[in-house]
Amino acid sequence: MKKHFVLSWIIMLLSAVIARAQQSWADVSAALSTTAVHPGDKATIAVIVNVHDGLHAQSHTPFDQFAVKFELATDKNDQAAFGESQFPKPLEKTFPNLGKLSVYEGKTIIRVPVTVSADAKTGALKLSGNVTFQACDENSCFPPETINYSIDTKVVAAGDAVTANPDYPVEEKKPATEPTTMPAAKTEATPPAAVNGQTTIF
Repeated sequence: MKKHFVLSWIIMLLSAVIARAQQSWADVSAALSTTAVHPGDKATIAVIVNVHDGLHAQSHTPFDQFAVKFELATDKNDQAAFGESQFPKPLEKTFPNLGKLSVYEGKTIIRVPVTVSADAKTGALKLSGNVTFQACDENSCFPPETINYSIDTKVVAAGDAVTANPDYPVEEKKPATEPTTMPAAKTEATPPAAVNGQTTIF
């Protein structure tokens, strides 16, 4: 009876470990800055990674040399070329059991410039790739995870209209700093001067 209990406990533990390993620690989506592209156009891909509540991901520039840094890869495409990925500024946070880390939390957007080939053929165009990251909670880090992303768009003829994609996340602009106005210095009145017994006003 005892052996059966121990075996059942081990099976439950292994099931929990496997389920945790298969769990995703973030949701990933992607959007193109325009509704379509012309041959030779330049556009931008936004890869949106929503790290789940209570977790953080090691940034693209982690403090620990052994940490798995946040990476973005693009799949080879014969009709488009990709520029260098632009990662957001990470947060610097200190955790009691992990120390000081460079992390991303919540909604994280990586932008990738894309240039369509000048000789690209009109029709469907798929832009795809993946992100690899290491998620952690306050006490420990999980094995690295890789999640794919994909965008289905199209190449249109030069005369066809192309508009901004309303689903593309715009960059949040920080409010401009209002200029500081220093109070004007008070000018003290010059007392009248007496010259030869007469008062002269300057």
